[in-house]
Amino acid sequence: MRTLTKILAPALVASFAIASVAPANAAAVHNGNRAQAAHMTPARNDTIRTQISQLSRDIDRATRRGTLSRRESASLKRDLGELRGLYGRYARGGLQRSEVRMLERKADQIRASLRAERHDFNKKPQHARR
Repeated sequence: MRTLTKILAPALVASFAIASVAPANAAAVHNGNRAQAAHMTPARNDTIRTQISQLSRDIDRATRRGTLSRRESASLKRDLGELRGLYGRYARGGLQRSEVRMLERKADQIRASLRAERHDFNKKPQHARR
């Protein structure tokens, strides 16, 4: 009987401890939107990061081709830097749907500005070398 008590008592204590901790963990995981957003964040992060890097490449390419002036390029890069900073702040706690929409809207605005600046006619003139 003593042997059974020595084995059974610690097993019961351990099982009660595990049973009391499990609901607390489950409640923390499913409590609020942050936990759900953090669960789905990797795909959202990849999408936003891809958009930001694509915008950066597009701005650099337009600048090299001469379709953007230095001033236009600097302005777009400044806007892109603000988008990167906003993304960094939002991504720390996991992106929520509203934050993703905000970041995508700002990326779309920068993309529209880039398109407008490329197609305006106030570019730096390209002088031929003699």
